[in-house]
Amino acid sequence: MKTFLLIGLIFLSIASYCQEYFNQRFGFSPFTWVPDGALNLLEIEDGYIVNGGTGDPNNPFWLRLGITKLDFYGNILWRKNWGDTTSVWYYADRKSLIRHLNAYYSIGSKQTWYEAGSHGEMVMIKYNDDFDTVWTAYYGKKAPPYDTSYIPRSFAAIPDGFVVVGTNSPNYGEDSYAFLLRTDSLGNVIWEQDYGSDDFFYQGLSVISTTDNGYAIGGDKFVFGHHGTPVGDPIVIKTDSLGNEEWEINLGGQYQDGPAIVCESGDGNIIAVSKFDTDSIYYDQYLSRIRVSKISNDGTILKDSLYGPESRYLNVYNCRLVPNADIIVCGTLWNLTPDRMGYLFRISENGDSLWYRQYAILYGGDSRNYFCDAIPVYDGGFLAGGYCVPVSPDEGTQDAWAIKVDSLGCESPSYCWVGGKELKMPAFGQSIAIFPNPAREKFKVQSPMFEVGGGSIEIYNLFGRKVEEIQVPKGQTEIEVMTTGWKKGLYVVRAMCKDGSLGSGKVVIK
Repeated sequence: MKTFLLIGLIFLSIASYCQEYFNQRFGFSPFTWVPDGALNLLEIEDGYIVNGGTGDPNNPFWLRLGITKLDFYGNILWRKNWGDTTSVWYYADRKSLIRHLNAYYSIGSKQTWYEAGSHGEMVMIKYNDDFDTVWTAYYGKKAPPYDTSYIPRSFAAIPDGFVVVGTNSPNYGEDSYAFLLRTDSLGNVIWEQDYGSDDFFYQGLSVISTTDNGYAIGGDKFVFGHHGTPVGDPIVIKTDSLGNEEWEINLGGQYQDGPAIVCESGDGNIIAVSKFDTDSIYYDQYLSRIRVSKISNDGTILKDSLYGPESRYLNVYNCRLVPNADIIVCGTLWNLTPDRMGYLFRISENGDSLWYRQYAILYGGDSRNYFCDAIPVYDGGFLAGGYCVPVSPDEGTQDAWAIKVDSLGCESPSYCWVGGKELKMPAFGQSIAIFPNPAREKFKVQSPMFEVGGGSIEIYNLFGRKVEEIQVPKGQTEIEVMTTGWKKGLYVVRAMCKDGSLGSGKVVIK
């Protein structure tokens, strides 16, 4: 038993050492006075590509496209930006950067102002391996009247081309429809379909290919309420291979919910994540939880669950399929200090909560930290990105933000967020052991320090809630913890003695 425990500890130490960690803010240009924000992430052979927006040096709020390459340690290798003085340029805000057909592609838009108003064109860009532009394709009205704008929000690769989803706004924005546009590998349009009705504004925000050769669109439909605030519901639209609508599901509840974002499921179904409002505080403020729905290709809701504590200003921004069929969800929520924090939430293919973490790079009372994307990466961990907004005492302007965490969402081998604070995890060789791990009905916590003066064991679930506290009598070196009734997933165990913390460890309940 002693030999097995030693080998296990060495293995865990080596596994932690092999994973890289970083947490940094940066810009897409050398001009520190312009705002920057990251939108989407892509892992390549020798690092990461991050795209987003940056300001013009002569007009910081005139947006340009930005791309930065980071190495696996978070160091900037190069940065590029594009734009002009007649239009503002945007990347689509969800899944706008992909590798396909041995090249790199992005989707975005340019907004140009005319006498009658502004006009948005969709833009698809192909890059070479150095992320220099190979070609650019434009979609939308090419001649007056410029009364219809195309606003792409996401795209997906298919064997011989792409599908793009977004919002089509005719009549100078008086109407709004979700659109799905199919192109070949050169960006030429093969077909386009619109979805919606005259009674609602529709938005298409995400798209995936389905296992029956069709497509699933995530988005929302809404109207404007008495205070000018959108009031609506998350929706999922299923189409056939030609974009013809097969069904639409409304996932909304009693209050104002967030849009649905779709991602693949390892078992061939459709995953839709959204913000579900559980209570109303004020007309534009709600208490919300994370909602995850699994839907079959015929529109049957197979599983529909709420996760996490009720939170204010909760945003569910993106989801991705992890190689082992888990799902990683990212977004932002209100926090006391700092004002906003990003979060990552990992669930299994069966809907079991595995872990939940919150993150920040700025900790000033009113500073804000936002996540827009999170991807699984080569070492089993995750790269998350977005932007941070400093408020005194934090310094600087709005910056892009990227953070690399391990497979358990921890920011380093020694620190992991639990319940509103960072708990120090035990370094190799500290006097706390947890076994067996993973565990089923029970596990033991062992420390020779208990023998001196006793102590206590505190166990927290992945949302930071204390699920158990056990007193350890003086003279006893280990304590047995029964897990009957506990949900499967990750828990943090903290060992305390009369002089303070002995350390903390992780245990997985199967």
